[in-house]
This record gives sequence, structure tokens and C-alpha cells, in this order.
Amino acid sequence: MDPAKDYWFDDEREIRDQYWCIEPGQVVMDVGCHIGSYSIPALTAGATVYAVDPDVSRLTWVRQFWEGDPDRLITIDRALAEKGGYTAEFRASLDISGYREFHAPADAKFSTLDELAAEYELTRLDWVKIDVEGAELGVLTGGLETIARFRPSLIVEAHDMVYGFVARMGSEGKCHDLLRNLGYEIEVVPYARSAPRDFWICKPFLADSDGK
Repeated sequence: MDPAKDYWFDDEREIRDQYWCIEPGQVVMDVGCHIGSYSIPALTAGATVYAVDPDVSRLTWVRQFWEGDPDRLITIDRALAEKGGYTAEFRASLDISGYREFHAPADAKFSTLDELAAEYELTRLDWVKIDVEGAELGVLTGGLETIARFRPSLIVEAHDMVYGFVARMGSEGKCHDLLRNLGYEIEVVPYARSAPRDFWICKPFLADSDGK
């Protein structure tokens, strides 16, 4: 398979240049990493990256594209969702939607973000990028403990404008309510250079001098 590296690494470049501000020593979870257009810049910046994708062939490309310290790249062949994986209704909607090649297959290994954090014994998590073709709510719901514990910055690619069923399930409003309840402020950034969609730039509120 030709990974079309130049295309994918150019797509969303404006988002990465402005918002994907990774610093040396940070820990990054790239959920739905595809061929590494977010993972590789984070590694180049000096971070340790957990690159997560249900497609093993994509993880192979990420490893091939990274020429630095292999110990800072951990690839995980998993799809993240809420506990129990995709619901039957969500799977049925995916199966008749477009962009099928990007969807987690029915036989994918599923985990929650909380389960992954425990499995890999994370003691730090600074950034999470989520690009999961409409399953954003499930990833967040399955990662409540991890997000509350580490309070990472998040970049979430929203799919309400890509898939009608995601809009009908009210994903955006539910995700935003969940994040605000966890103490996050959300900037919605429209992006239309390829398929029109929004990105949510999510930052935790900083405590004041009294720790409140």
C-alpha cells in the first residue's frame, strides 16, 4: 500500500503548526494515529508517543517513518471506545457510511483509554490527539479517569460534518458537556482544506493562586 505520506503529512498542517505544541520530555497519546502525521512531529519535538491504531499496517508505516530513538515510540494495535467497544447501532451506521478504510474493523481489538493507561502504567500524559471517525464520545467516556487524573491538552477531530449519524447522535454537544464538566475550555477551529470538519482544541482551566 502506498501510504501517500506527502499528502497525509501536509493535510492538517495548519492545525499542527498552530496548536500541536509538543515540548521535549512530554508524553503523548495519538489515538487514531493513521501513518503518523501527528506522532512523528511529536517524536521530533522530543516527546514519548503512544501511537494507537486498529490497523497494524499503519503502525508499521509510523515505525518506518520514525528514524530516531525507538524507545520513545510505542505502537499499539487497538481501537479505543467506551467499555465494551462500539455499540451495535454505531457499528451498523459505520458500515453504511463513507471513508470505510479508516474505520475500526469489526474484529479490531478494543480498549478504553483508562484501560490503556493502566496497562502501560502511565504516570504522565500531556497531550491526547483523537481522530476516530465519529467515535469521539466513546473515547472520552472511556477515558474519564485518565483525563481527570492527568488533565492533558487535547486535539479532537470532530466528525459531525463528515457523518450524518454522528450529528444525529448529538456527539458534539455531549462531548463538550463532558469536557467542560472535567474543567476544560474548548476552542472550535473550522477546517476545510480537505473534507470539511471542526477541530476542538481543549485546554484544562488553570487553578488560581488558592488552588481552586
